[in-house]
Amino acid sequence: MILLRAFVFASASICVARAHTSRGLVSNSNGLTVSTQQGPVMGTLPMSNVRQFLGIPYAQANRWEAPSSPPNRTTTFDASSFGDSCPQQLNPGNLEFLRLSWGGLSDEEIFVPESEDCLNLNIWAPSIDRAQNAAVLVWIYGGSMSFGTSNTPQYNGLNIVRDNDDIIVVSFNYRTNVFGQPNAPQLNGTGKAQNFGFLDVDSAIGWVYQNIASFGGDPTRITIFGQSAGAELADAYSYSHPNDTIVKGIIQQSGSLLGNGAVEAATATQNVLNDTAWNAVASAVGCGNTSNPEQFSCMQNVSTSDLATAASNTSLQFSIVFDGVTVFLDTKARAASGKFLRVPVIEGTTTNEGDIFIAIAELVAGGVTLEPAFDILSSIYTLQSLCPASESIGYRAAAGVSIFRYEYQAIFPNISPMPPLRAYHTSEIPMVFGTYNISVNATNLPSTPFEIALSKTMQHAWVAFAQDPQNALPSMGWPAYDSNTQTIAALGNYQNRTGWTFTHSNVTDVLCPNLTLFNGMFEQVEGLLTSLG
Repeated sequence: MILLRAFVFASASICVARAHTSRGLVSNSNGLTVSTQQGPVMGTLPMSNVRQFLGIPYAQANRWEAPSSPPNRTTTFDASSFGDSCPQQLNPGNLEFLRLSWGGLSDEEIFVPESEDCLNLNIWAPSIDRAQNAAVLVWIYGGSMSFGTSNTPQYNGLNIVRDNDDIIVVSFNYRTNVFGQPNAPQLNGTGKAQNFGFLDVDSAIGWVYQNIASFGGDPTRITIFGQSAGAELADAYSYSHPNDTIVKGIIQQSGSLLGNGAVEAATATQNVLNDTAWNAVASAVGCGNTSNPEQFSCMQNVSTSDLATAASNTSLQFSIVFDGVTVFLDTKARAASGKFLRVPVIEGTTTNEGDIFIAIAELVAGGVTLEPAFDILSSIYTLQSLCPASESIGYRAAAGVSIFRYEYQAIFPNISPMPPLRAYHTSEIPMVFGTYNISVNATNLPSTPFEIALSKTMQHAWVAFAQDPQNALPSMGWPAYDSNTQTIAALGNYQNRTGWTFTHSNVTDVLCPNLTLFNGMFEQVEGLLTSLG
């Protein structure tokens, strides 16, 4: 069965103390052994001017519970290799997504070691002969809250730190799918958090705040940035922490909480748990679909590999849960009234978000072609990302938040392995990380001078924002978005390929008032694809 939104992006108490930071300096002459609150870690020097620390535990994962503090160590932790990834839901659609994105991952890069002992993070920091007390960018990967890992080549922070001063990059793993938001009926109504991946995000940010000074970072300048589901998580953080003092800036690439299907459908008076995926997995592993305490106890004792396999064998989505702790039923009302963290934001989308999803639908349907409707269907999918982002941006601007909007328009053959893929969902990620030349399934074409220069421009903008979220971009000629000017920076536009030109929301958002109509058309196509599958 092919349910397009199911296999493509349909998309407690906090256990980390956040009151104090570690202010100690690195503890040896080359800066590769660093003291943390849990004990020393030893990294590597992959380049002469960049220190790298991989797989550092930031919390302990307990199945379907909030993360707890990592254990203290008396020995030095070897931070020379990535830690385990969290179990992923790799159904056919998600696999095709990974084989297309950024030019494509190899199976070796997709099927990395995974376990439930996966809450670890990675740090790329300047060598100690460079300026310290650097701003911090904390990356949150996407994956429809079904899959994803920080152990992905395109998310490597080394190039950003190599090419820019005054910056540290951090990435981390968080739980997804049945392990992250199980939708277990036994947990519903308990008053406790049920989106455990969201709690992982909070724990990772807390760990960075506590420890980043020891790596040469400035805990008073932390910006979180994410793409797709990662952007939704960054956005969700702003709603669940409206008075936060740790995060000073947010970057949302192709994702906002208002664009999550569950949030779009929610009302403030209704909370119906979607336990379909939970019961499907429970039945598959021999725990039945009774929704009773015995079922939950049975699921707690199922092996990690059996749970992950059962989740991957279904195309069903484990949607976010409105637990009143991490995600709220009245999110839209909170947005309209400005009840979110009021820090500067970069938010934007790509011109052809939907291209990759329609291409995946064709592949999973066994070669069924959606021509000549490909462009129309892709445009509808693009609107499903663009229009909620526009709504979110409008609410922030109305609340007086400095928000900088962009549209990524560039097309590069070496990261587009299929001809229909233009400025598709995820295609801007290699530009930000400078990882545009490592794809395995593309055309083997070299990176172009335009591509290299645009990457430097975007990277510099993201870094400058982290260094000074309020003032950096205006000083570079990128004005904040407001209800009067509604200015959008066009990144990679043919008129200024290495910098930005400006467009207006009257151009980009002209079809948003008709989104409901377009969604109805899209659902009819989904029904057709289901019958073909």
